[in-house]
Amino acid sequence: MGNDRADLARQLLVAWRWFDDGLRHSLREAGFGEITTAQSMLFPFLDPDGTRPSELAERAGATRQGVHQLLNGLIDKGYVELVPDPTDGRSKLVRLTAHGQNSVIAAQRSLEMLEGQVRNRLGAKQTDELRNLLRQGWPTEDRGPLDIADRH
Repeated sequence: MGNDRADLARQLLVAWRWFDDGLRHSLREAGFGEITTAQSMLFPFLDPDGTRPSELAERAGATRQGVHQLLNGLIDKGYVELVPDPTDGRSKLVRLTAHGQNSVIAAQRSLEMLEGQVRNRLGAKQTDELRNLLRQGWPTEDRGPLDIADRH
């Protein structure tokens, strides 16, 4: 029998991968083309009125350079655009294009379908319990090493 802590982490990653693969497949089937997993991870961090790339990098836990590379791909594919920041003429905002907004609507429908599959597999009660457990919060402020007490 393996390490239960490692198994939990692996199972969470497998579940996340299942959701991500299903979502990206659904978007391709709906005609939105291929986006990478890394590109798809930026969408939840975008504000409706636009987000500065530096803020996007911070929220996503990525480097500014890495986020700019991902954004360039999304710009080339027509999902987002860079527009002047009305509050600071030196800055730009990342904003969804109409194509990007339509992809978000399609993604929401896809996520509802995927959640329905989870409900069918686990049952409504267990799915609701899982959601409530995962909503209890995750420390994101401090990305440093775990507290020694948490390691045992």
